[in-house]
Amino acid sequence: MSWLPLKQRQRVRKALLIAPAGWGSVGDEAMIRACAQYLHADGVDQVLIISATAPPILAPDEEYPAYCEELHLPDWGTLEAAFKQYREQLRESSEVYCLGADVLDGRYDVRSSRLRLALVLDAAKVCPKTTILGFSLHPAIEPDCVQAFRALGERVDLCLRDPVSFEVARGLGLSRIRQTADVAFLLEPEETARTAKIESWIRGERDMGRRVIGLNVSKHLLGKDDDSRRTAIAAHREVIEKLCLDDGVSFVLIAHDRRPTQPDLQSLLEVVDGISPEVREHVTSIGEYLRATEIKFICGLLDTILTHRLHLAIAGLGMGTPSIAVSYQGKVAGLYDLFGWSDGMLEAEDCRSPEALVERVQRVLGQRAEISALLQTRLPRVKEMATANFTG
Repeated sequence: MSWLPLKQRQRVRKALLIAPAGWGSVGDEAMIRACAQYLHADGVDQVLIISATAPPILAPDEEYPAYCEELHLPDWGTLEAAFKQYREQLRESSEVYCLGADVLDGRYDVRSSRLRLALVLDAAKVCPKTTILGFSLHPAIEPDCVQAFRALGERVDLCLRDPVSFEVARGLGLSRIRQTADVAFLLEPEETARTAKIESWIRGERDMGRRVIGLNVSKHLLGKDDDSRRTAIAAHREVIEKLCLDDGVSFVLIAHDRRPTQPDLQSLLEVVDGISPEVREHVTSIGEYLRATEIKFICGLLDTILTHRLHLAIAGLGMGTPSIAVSYQGKVAGLYDLFGWSDGMLEAEDCRSPEALVERVQRVLGQRAEISALLQTRLPRVKEMATANFTG
């Protein structure tokens, strides 16, 4: 009989979490944080975040929670070294989760998608609990990725985060599929000294009888060519001017992606460049780095949100705030299906139509109380579906 203390004799519960991307995507950060929070609360002692990019993932000036560590695999080109390091960690892990997001169907990079699916397959051979958490599948999934998914067979749980993606998976005949919701719905909002500054500004605008909405734009939806981009920027600038002057609306600019290749803040600053001084005093920006948890808290303070980013819409909807998102893949339509509120979705061409943008914002603001009540009614079920990523 061992006389070691019980805690020393118990095996440490360790989970591997394969991350979708590196620092800069607040949406990816939200999923990573939500997963780590949930797993730790569920009794996981250590969450090892598997990264393919230079660490750290979450922020250049921030430490992980004590129960999190990051393993930066060697460059994807050095596959033998990467898999050796990865397999060493697999032997000590009780469960493996992959944050599939929207990077497994090959639409961005077939090679990267296949490699992540290879990591999942490798894990499933060792670890009986292997899951791809709430992810999207585009109907035009790359054939190589279809083959990689089918190779997973009965070994891996596939959690599709919206009904559109679930139907794609079912149409492909994939095994062990279930419909869930994005794990970011489990993220807890965080009130801090940094959010207090934005909250104070919002309170000041409301004291003047104004309504406050969050605005996000992204480079890839503004347009691929210069003419389209100029048209879209001018359209959003006109939206700010008209809503500020005619409808008493103030704006909080929210950058939800900080990656050097597509920084939202740069695009937002282009939008507000040249607006009239009387309008500019009713526009503020979240210029400093905020955690995904802090941005979610701010979303709960707003009257509505107009966003190009899916995960900013998720943060807003998760706080009961009517959030209007521009649809650019089936994952956006699937998100609004979960809430039974298709009117929250805009088409990509609306980015270049100030009339369409203004009309939708005005309509949502006019029905804000009813829409918020609908979202609050649906939210508990959506959170249950997000939890089902882990509980089955």
